[in-house]
Amino acid sequence: MSVFFNGFVCFIPLIITVCIVVFIDRQISLFKIAAAIVTGFAVFFPITIIQTLFTGFPFFAKNPENIFSLFLLSLFINGFLEESIKAAFLFFLRPAKLSQKTFFLLSVVCGITAGCAEALIYLKYGLSQIPVRFMAITLHGLCAGLSSFSFKTSDRESKNLIPILLSVLIHGLYDFFCSLGGYYMFFSVLCVGFLIFQCASYSAKHFDKT
Repeated sequence: MSVFFNGFVCFIPLIITVCIVVFIDRQISLFKIAAAIVTGFAVFFPITIIQTLFTGFPFFAKNPENIFSLFLLSLFINGFLEESIKAAFLFFLRPAKLSQKTFFLLSVVCGITAGCAEALIYLKYGLSQIPVRFMAITLHGLCAGLSSFSFKTSDRESKNLIPILLSVLIHGLYDFFCSLGGYYMFFSVLCVGFLIFQCASYSAKHFDKT
């Protein structure tokens, strides 16, 4: 029973996110939310497989004692690989047919789902890791949301790669500081705070003012 309870706890952020999304955008359909959740589960598998393959090589094994190597690997494996794969799967949400606001919210749901699925892997470390995992889940969701602003959803503006590049950088830095542990976790929190600020800034600029 405890295993099922722990699994349920991992998906509490997804439940809360879906409730918030429905409240913010009353016009969004449950079908679209379900599609975002399915996409989130789908993106989890290639990310896990590719990361497992890469980290299986000694060169890609993270070593906290080598700061420079750890930074580059965090940026490549956790930042570039995860966020590029996640962004590629966002195409399945058909952004061209959605408003920027709706696409952003669905992207967040997709990212949160992938983060919740990842959190299941960390159940072996016990519930003591739940607060850290919840922060990581938030990061996954908001990185996907920020990447959504790199898609052209309006004829008024051209594509902008800066949001997705920011997602890669923030995610890489977050995992870098998490890998160092200890007091460095404070900088991981700052990364999440900066990510929230970026999402709010892009939302205020690009959401339709209707």
